[in-house]
Amino acid sequence: MLSDKETYFSARSESQLLLHCARTQVSAEDAEKIREITRLPLDWAWLLNEARVHRLLPLLAKHLGEISPDGVPGGVLEELKRLFHLNARRNLFLTKELLGILSLLAAEGIDAIPYKGPVLSASVYGNLALREFSDLDILVRRRDVLRARDILLALQYETHFHLPPRHEEAFLRYQSEYCLSRPDGPLVEVQWRIAPDYFSFALTPEDLMGRLSRGQLGGRSISMLCPEDLLIVLCAHGAKHMWSRLAWVCDVAELLRAKPDLDWESVMSRGHDLGGRRMISLGLVLARDLLGAPIPEAANQRFKEDAVVKSLAGQVWRRFTSGVSNSEPGLAELCRFNLKARERWRDRLRYGLRLALTPTEGDWALLPLPAPLFFLYYVVRPARLALQYWGGMAKPVSG
Repeated sequence: MLSDKETYFSARSESQLLLHCARTQVSAEDAEKIREITRLPLDWAWLLNEARVHRLLPLLAKHLGEISPDGVPGGVLEELKRLFHLNARRNLFLTKELLGILSLLAAEGIDAIPYKGPVLSASVYGNLALREFSDLDILVRRRDVLRARDILLALQYETHFHLPPRHEEAFLRYQSEYCLSRPDGPLVEVQWRIAPDYFSFALTPEDLMGRLSRGQLGGRSISMLCPEDLLIVLCAHGAKHMWSRLAWVCDVAELLRAKPDLDWESVMSRGHDLGGRRMISLGLVLARDLLGAPIPEAANQRFKEDAVVKSLAGQVWRRFTSGVSNSEPGLAELCRFNLKARERWRDRLRYGLRLALTPTEGDWALLPLPAPLFFLYYVVRPARLALQYWGGMAKPVSG
């Protein structure tokens, strides 16, 4: 567990304020702390930028406007109100777009599971306006990926890259999502697994579809992930990106508040089978220590907070307080974090080998090769990563 000194007093006042606002409901103690901090001289431009980076502007606007409007400069408060209403309108548009896409997919016999985005806002936050999102995540079976893509292409969406037929099968085998967008529409991610093959986390739509729950979105009943699976997915997603956005911790914290009766035996069993117990434990620790989320005793008993989890949580916190949260983690930093976040040696080995050897669209774009020479990408890939690493310009390796 992070100490009180490390988790709070080491942060600048603006960061403390953001932490107290990063929840849908604030306690009387949090409200008093918000009023106390807003009486201090603050760098409001810095605070708004951090809230933007961490996707927490709606929550910051809500709580400052309700709890301490007199402590916020007039121009800042007006800007927060403007951004809050802009986000609310955008989220309504994205929700309508998602429901239209789901209807078209269903009409073609494609089972689709929306998650994160509008679904998470409605089912966990309880209000579409309180969460920032800019894309729509839709899980489908791998066999349905190309049909789903073609439906979106017919809606004037465009893929972010063009794959020749010789690479399409490899893309489906190794990667996890097709990204499509259009100028007047959102980014849509058609996904057939939770993470790329290199992440070595074998949770697929086929696994999830047998445990779906029902919920309401825009007055319509839709299928969504059951709360236990959603927790596992959120923790894996956060770990994959080194929890570089506080909003991802907020998602876990709000899920724990909204669903206090989670089946922890089920979460434990699935986490064990997936080799993801440490990632789940890390997500719980961050939600508890940074945002005060209630962790039931049943969860504490099943997900042990070992020294590695404490070290990883401290690393996330130090990144948040040091100001490097404005940039994505580099390749080397991300790799070290994800290797430590896995408890099984076989998963660490698979992660390292697959990351180094699995070709991506970035490799194909860098060096287009005919199908008979596809095997050469297993040389191109590690060479490209080595250049990124040693050249000091490493970025996360989604492409």
